[in-house]
Amino acid sequence: MFRWNTLSPIRTISLSLAAAAIVGVAVAGPAGAQPAPAPTAPARPQAGPAAQPPAATLRPTAQPAPAPLVSQPVPPPVVQPAPAPVVLEPAPPAAQPVPPVPMPVATEPGEPGPVPVAQPPLTSPAQSPSVSIVNTDMFGPILVDSEGFTLYTFVVDEPGMTTCYGSCVNAWPPAIIEGTPVAPGIGLPGRLGTVQRDDGTTQLAYNDWPLYRFSRDQAPGQIAGDGSVNSGGLWPVATTGAVKATASINDPHVGNLVDADGMTLYTWAGDEAGMSMCNEGCSTAWPPLLVDGKLIVGAGLSRVLGTITRDDGTTQVTLREMPLYRFSRDATPGEANGVGSTGFGAAWSVASLETAP
Repeated sequence: MFRWNTLSPIRTISLSLAAAAIVGVAVAGPAGAQPAPAPTAPARPQAGPAAQPPAATLRPTAQPAPAPLVSQPVPPPVVQPAPAPVVLEPAPPAAQPVPPVPMPVATEPGEPGPVPVAQPPLTSPAQSPSVSIVNTDMFGPILVDSEGFTLYTFVVDEPGMTTCYGSCVNAWPPAIIEGTPVAPGIGLPGRLGTVQRDDGTTQLAYNDWPLYRFSRDQAPGQIAGDGSVNSGGLWPVATTGAVKATASINDPHVGNLVDADGMTLYTWAGDEAGMSMCNEGCSTAWPPLLVDGKLIVGAGLSRVLGTITRDDGTTQVTLREMPLYRFSRDATPGEANGVGSTGFGAAWSVASLETAP
């Protein structure tokens, strides 16, 4: 009872009312239960002011704490400085106009560096081309040295290796150079390189075949050495390969002849020198090698190739005056299905030249 007296007057009043309600219930019975709620209902509204303090807890709804979140705009400024370094990237393009100062380089802005570096060897007098290309009626384009003299190859050599020494070099001086070979400014279909000789000198090579001059070529433009057989082998002129010959040697070590398409060529024992006897059905199975216009001679064949006029007026190519033919049953280059045939009464043989007697 001592604790109840210490309660606040409001709680004392509430307890008195509750006690009165209990007494009323005891006196009135069940019917008095209805009035009891009536007084209690107003009592709870009075407690309402006491419940208001929790409403004070709504004050945090102002949420002053999120205000610090406003400080998050700090990261966006961090992102903004990033574009600033990007501004530095346009600087290199601004420096690019410097290399294109030479007019020829302006057409290749993507490669400003290498182009100027490659130009000096082409324009410097000390770096003149090691070889040049000369067009001829007989062979097509051929190679000449820096002085304009015709260059040759030797069938006894091997790619990347020379065999011409001793007395051979007196008739066929090797094309010696110092330093790195310089190709002509115009397109060269093959590879210009060098081989090392036993005496330590450097010799020019084309497609890995060593190159030589001929001692009997007394002036630029002369081609006296093609087809010569001495020093143990055949000496063909050095052609560039840009033009296909009407007839050429397929393998320098073998000497078999092929046409411009690489098909094997044959001769017939039934012919006579300078005259073809293969006509009608024979010429269907063994088509003659014809030329319409200029005869392009393969390297090394200038002394043995020629032409005749057939009965029908066409021009047929000959090897040592023997007419040349293809075989209709050879379907691809390299085939030689006509070897040993005796069709039309005589033997057929592969047309060949002894390149290394």
